[in-house]
Amino acid sequence: MQQNTNKYLKIAVALLLITNIALVVFTLWGKAEKTKRYNRPDITEMLAKELGFSEDQKTTHRKMSEEHKKVIKPLMEAILAAKINYYTSIKEANVSDTVINEWGDKIAALQLNLDKALFTHFKKVRSFLQPAQQLKYDSLVIKMMNRGKRDSAFKKYD
Repeated sequence: MQQNTNKYLKIAVALLLITNIALVVFTLWGKAEKTKRYNRPDITEMLAKELGFSEDQKTTHRKMSEEHKKVIKPLMEAILAAKINYYTSIKEANVSDTVINEWGDKIAALQLNLDKALFTHFKKVRSFLQPAQQLKYDSLVIKMMNRGKRDSAFKKYD
């Protein structure tokens, strides 16, 4: 009887061990897949491939991109916060047009600042490109602004 109990215990421990190992493998594999799915491509490497960046151009672009991120991150956070405040008002019974317009104007002003920062960044990047690279870059910027949109006024620039 004792040997049967030990045999069943060994089988149960082995099954639990296999189950735990499988759980760890699936958990780690799932995280790797999720991380891979949401990682954005390195824009410098993408531009280097598309435009034929030199090593100096890669270095310059990386530096400019880091500076640009420091400028746009607070703008993007401010836009998100303003939109949250704006849409939080939907739960109120009576929201005046004045309040709606004030929030809309605030969001529009923040968006304009973001667009100006993007425009300035794109112009700075364009300034260190060779003439042949500039032509490709101009087309690429339009495509980047148009990504995800099927029917767009930008198509005439492709």
